[in-house]
Amino acid sequence: MPENPLSNQLPNQLANREKLPILTILHRACGDMGKIGQFLTDQGYDIDVRCIIEGDELPDANDYAGVVVFGGVMSANDCQTIDGIRQEIEWIPSVIAAGVPYLGICLGAQLLARALGAGVTKKPDESIEIGCHHVRPTRQNCSLLPAQGLRFYQWHLEGFSIPESCERLAESDNFPNQAFMLNPQTIGLQFHPEATREMIDCWVQRESHLLALPGAQSYKTQIELYQESSPAVEAWLSQFLPRWLAA
Repeated sequence: MPENPLSNQLPNQLANREKLPILTILHRACGDMGKIGQFLTDQGYDIDVRCIIEGDELPDANDYAGVVVFGGVMSANDCQTIDGIRQEIEWIPSVIAAGVPYLGICLGAQLLARALGAGVTKKPDESIEIGCHHVRPTRQNCSLLPAQGLRFYQWHLEGFSIPESCERLAESDNFPNQAFMLNPQTIGLQFHPEATREMIDCWVQRESHLLALPGAQSYKTQIELYQESSPAVEAWLSQFLPRWLAA
C-alpha cells in the first residue's frame, strides 16, 4: 500500500513550528517578560518583542511558534480610545484560527476574553487583587494546576467573564475567574507567573497609591509571600510552558 502523503504532515508541522520564534506583546516598550521570557530564551527560542500601543505592527501569527500577550496598566475596555488595544482584540481571532498557541497574562487574558465575546469589569465593591494570592483549580484533575493550587502574584483592578465555549480553570477568594481556556493551546491567566522581584518593585513604585485600595496587600506582605512562593511558581512554569507550546 502506498504511504499516505498526509501521514507525517502534523509531526513535520510541529517540528517546523518549534524552529520559529515566539511573539511577545508588551504594553510598555520598556516592559519586562520576566520569568516567562527567561524560560523561553533558555529553551532556545528567539523572541520577537512588540509593543502595539506604541506603534509596532501586528504580524502574521503563522510565522511564530506561539504568542504571549502580557499585562499593562490600561483596560481591555480602552479599545475605543487606545488604537493598539482595539487592534489586538481584532487580531487575536487570527491567532486562534491559525492554530498558534496563545497565552494571555492579565491584560492579555482580558483581551482574549473580549475577543471571544466576554466582558471585562470591575467588581461591584471595587475591590482589587494586588499581591500574592492563592489560586486553586475549579475541578478535580485539572491539567493547569495541582489539586492544592498555588500562590501567584496578582496585580489587577478588573476581572474577565468566561467566554462561551471556554472552560473556567481556576479561581481565587476575591476573583472567581482566574484562568480559562478555549482549547489546550489558547489560555488566559489573570495572575502573573512571570513576575520577578524587580518587576514587583517597579509596579509598586509606579503605582504605590493602589496599595491603599481594598484587596491590596502591603508591600512587606507581598515580598514575604512572593519569596515563599517563587520556587513553586518557577517549577510550575517549567512544566506548563512546554505543555502549552506542544498542545
